[in-house]
Amino acid sequence: MAGNIEYIINRTAFELIAEEILAYLDIDKILGVLINDGLFAMWIYACEKMRLEKDVWRDIERQGLEALERQKIVKFFCKICQLTEGLEKETVYENTLANLQRRFQEIQGRKMEEGRRKKEYEKAFYSELNQFFIDLAGDLPKLLFMRDLMEKVLLYARYHAKAVRV
Repeated sequence: MAGNIEYIINRTAFELIAEEILAYLDIDKILGVLINDGLFAMWIYACEKMRLEKDVWRDIERQGLEALERQKIVKFFCKICQLTEGLEKETVYENTLANLQRRFQEIQGRKMEEGRRKKEYEKAFYSELNQFFIDLAGDLPKLLFMRDLMEKVLLYARYHAKAVRV
């Protein structure tokens, strides 16, 4: 069942709504950016709309990546990764988290003021998550396929959200 594209798309769309990762009104906006400007633009827009909580970096130092995984943008990234993992058996999300863990530990090991540490965390965070999209852009057929999948996921999510609202 894991290789069935329609199943993966429907499951991902449903989870975006059921786990309250995307709100009904945000779906249309994100979908519009995807259709008009492409996958990377959609990701940048989503990052801006689903900003990280203010104290997340302090929580990461205490709780590790668990604190980060509760953030909506990370959950959204996870769902995007599920699309590729379901089709290619890659573990993009887990690899990204492992890279983040390594980079965060390096940052924690350095002596610096809190404001600078926060900037280093943010830089590492966005750098790692953006790398997925940069790598995707290196393979045009895969990029276009992923764009089509994401469009369908967002359309299905909109219908799931409508059904829940009624």
